[in-house]
Formats: sequence, structure tokens, C-alpha cells
Amino acid sequence: MPRAEGKEADEAEHGGSDEEEEVVGGEVDWKDRIEPAIKFFDGKDLNGMLDDFVQEHKHEFEEAAEAKTDEEVEHKLVYTDLHARYLRIFETELNQFLEGEGCSSAEFYAQCKDAIEDNYTALFEEHQHHWFVDALLASMSYEHFFEMMTKAAREWEGGGGIGGGGAGHK
Repeated sequence: MPRAEGKEADEAEHGGSDEEEEVVGGEVDWKDRIEPAIKFFDGKDLNGMLDDFVQEHKHEFEEAAEAKTDEEVEHKLVYTDLHARYLRIFETELNQFLEGEGCSSAEFYAQCKDAIEDNYTALFEEHQHHWFVDALLASMSYEHFFEMMTKAAREWEGGGGIGGGGAGHK
């Protein structure tokens, strides 16, 4: 039996059309999903939401901010709990953004993987979005979160927060 050709045959074989993918000349039309994400992460809504979280919880990191060395820092359970809450906000906002863009998380993560591995670039060249994915991964790490929170606590103490020694206290 001869195989039917074209879009109709593909729809019949796979049970309908896929409205998210545009087919051009038999190939899926690729769409950059990272560029709009860069604009989203740079936007005021997400940054404001994450900054509100930092401002609300920076007092929890006051003791860690006062430590002189890393060995003096006790990483309390509350820090990891707050990190998990921070990540939930981050991930919820990312998923809502991707949904609004008509993009699956799998497609976004696949493009991020290509960017961080410098796929589809000339030899010895870095992918144009490598910097963004690198920053995205760093911003989700506990180490980055802890640094950000202790910095906010130090600035708060310096401004006269609880236990703050005035402007000279750093």
C-alpha cells in the first residue's frame, strides 16, 4: 500500500495536527525560546517579586552576615527552607511565562542545554545565550541564594536594622 504524502498523511498517522509546531518543507520551524525569556527575567515584575522575597526574609540571615569567615557560618535549616520557597516562586513564574509563550518546559530546557553546551555554534565559539543560561543556573543555586541573602542582611544592618551598628557596620 503506497504511503500518503504531506501534512494530511502525517496528521492521519499521528492522530491530528499539532498546532504548536509549524511545519515548513517537512521540517519543524525552530523558534528561539531563550530570547523572550531573557526579556522576561530582566522585567520588573519578576525582579520585583524576588526582591520583595529578599527584603521580607533578609533578617533571617543577620547572624550569617556577621560571620567573619565561612567556617563561622552555620547553615540553618531555615536557610534551605527559604531557598526552596524562593525556587518555587522562580519556577512558578517561569512556568507561567513559558505557558504564555506556548512553549513546553521540555523545549525550553532543551534549548538551554544546547546553549550551555555551545551546540550549533562554530568551533571555539560560545553560544549567544550561554551567558544567560549560566546566570540562570547560578541564580538557582543555594550558594548564590545564600550570598544574595547575606549581602541584603549586611546592607540592612548597615542601615540600622536589628543588631546594626550604623553606616560603618559592614
